[in-house]
Amino acid sequence: MQKKTSSRSKNNFKMPVMGITAIGPRGQMVVPKQVRDALKLKIGDQLMAMAMPDGVLAVFPSRHIDAMLNKLAAAKALMAS
Repeated sequence: MQKKTSSRSKNNFKMPVMGITAIGPRGQMVVPKQVRDALKLKIGDQLMAMAMPDGVLAVFPSRHIDAMLNKLAAAKALMAS
């Protein structure tokens, strides 16, 4: 018997994972569980929030920003040598 495979793997989901949240009285919002699970977010993880010109709120785990900045710095160092 062949094992069934999901159309969405744990690390490479094909469709965006979404959920609806609201801003609370203190300006906080809860990241929906489906999104936390898909991005492997844990308590204490830092997120970067950006207000885009078209009114979109973009939120990124800061570890992705740190990794991108490290790669850019390494590339710049290689180009300088």
